[in-house]
Amino acid sequence: TASGTEEIVAFVELKPGEETSAEILRDYAARRLASYKQPSEVVILAALPTTASGKIAKRELISAQAGIASGDRPIR
Repeated sequence: TASGTEEIVAFVELKPGEETSAEILRDYAARRLASYKQPSEVVILAALPTTASGKIAKRELISAQAGIASGDRPIR
């Protein structure tokens, strides 16, 4: 962020057939994590983007978050 602090964002891929909401996941985190470790935002995606080697593609997640902030909706 502009203040130099990091923002914690949780990107979540649900198991097939599972359903939840960002609010439920935020409540879950609030009960189990210290306040400074809680995500300020929860983004539910149909699938986490991965690189050719199978690692999570962090740059694509950042792009997805920017798109959501501009009014796009995450893919479910």
